Amino acid sequence: YILMDNIINNDCMVWVDDHYEKTICSGARLEKRLDKETLNDFKELKFLCKDSTFFSNGEPVVWYDKSNTIMTYFTAPGIHPTNGKTLKSITQDMIDAHVPECDKNSNKE
Repeated sequence: YILMDNIINNDCMVWVDDHYEKTICSGARLEKRLDKETLNDFKELKFLCKDSTFFSNGEPVVWYDKSNTIMTYFTAPGIHPTNGKTLKSITQDMIDAHVPECDKNSNKE
């Protein structure tokens, strides 16, 4: 019944900017079968700095990809939505080497 339900609903999701959005399956390049957990929990983190939260109870809460010297960060483990690489969990060494210091002036109102 689950397989039939997926065929009837034809539910997929597609990567848009920094998150997945639910869509009707069309065969688009960045489209994949709907996974509600990924849809709700997998996002790109655009603005990280050394004061950001990277660990909770000693476990990573940020995953990353480094391609062509460009770092991208995500809220969950998985596959990079545009290049297909498996994301790696953040380490303190990666934070020290690649995450910028926070701009103290940007938080002033």
